[in-house]
Amino acid sequence: MENKEKIKFIDNENYQICSGFIRSIAAFIDFFLIFLIFLIISLFFKSYIFHLIDLKINTLINNNINVSNVNMYSNDIGVSDLLSGIKQSFGIFVSEFKFLFYILILMYFSFWGMIISFLFIGKTPGSKIFKLKLFDIDVRTREADLTQRVIRVIIYLADFFFIFGLGTLYSIFNKDKRGLAEIVSGTIALRRK
Repeated sequence: MENKEKIKFIDNENYQICSGFIRSIAAFIDFFLIFLIFLIISLFFKSYIFHLIDLKINTLINNNINVSNVNMYSNDIGVSDLLSGIKQSFGIFVSEFKFLFYILILMYFSFWGMIISFLFIGKTPGSKIFKLKLFDIDVRTREADLTQRVIRVIIYLADFFFIFGLGTLYSIFNKDKRGLAEIVSGTIALRRK
């Protein structure tokens, strides 16, 4: 019991509390660098990726609308012509904007690449540039463990998708610059002095 009270709070003399602004810049650098890596790698497979996009879209177009079932009810109003026109328009749209879909796919993989880098390596390029580390809130000399990092990422994703970043925005008003994800996971982002 006495030992728990002794280690209730141990400060880190080599690190200071990091502002949300610097953490945001580090996250942007992470995403941008990982996106560039995926872009360079994907250039070798670009034609294959475009082929996969074509196959997926063609399958989607052909399987979602069964024209033979519609034809039974569409003798008077020409629904099958309308549906085939929609299919053609969608196909033209996809072929025109195939590069946009390609970039969106790369962005998706870059986002998850950044998360995987943070979870399993514990450091991302942006955090190395700004000398950031994630520590346990009570014992600030001990780095956050994998469980704490996983909880933090899950709360960040929930914050981003469900409450539109309000949990992260809370870090502006918190004295330790901790957002909802850090509070729930029991962590704090610190920057080397």
